[in-house]
Amino acid sequence: MYNNGKKYEKWKKKKDKEDEKLRQCGFSEEKIALLRAYDEQAFRLERKYKSHENVTKEALFAMTATYDVIEILSVESLLDSLEDKHLIFVLNSSDRVTLDIAFLLFMGYKVEDIFKILHLSKNAVHKRIYVLRRKIKNI
Repeated sequence: MYNNGKKYEKWKKKKDKEDEKLRQCGFSEEKIALLRAYDEQAFRLERKYKSHENVTKEALFAMTATYDVIEILSVESLLDSLEDKHLIFVLNSSDRVTLDIAFLLFMGYKVEDIFKILHLSKNAVHKRIYVLRRKIKNI
């Protein structure tokens, strides 16, 4: 728990030393009083915050990290979401049909569905996947 009295006494001692140094440097009492009032107000605001802070609240420990959800609705958005420069290069150098196959695989489609959607033979889809995987492995 935050101890208000102890913190105030500690702050007051520190502030008294600071005021003495300001007097030695030739500051007027008016400016010293104005600075002290400003600092005291800042101290009280921090103290108010600290007294209401509850660091053992269960909700604090139940928090989990959240990540931005990236919606990938097209081949272009898939390419934009990638961070690996080599993978981006390989995919950009591939033809549109291969990119469509990679996108559909990413979206969770099976090969049986992909060849029907793209009107290709099953072997053509398998061959394009094989070639793309080989290119990716080579990088």
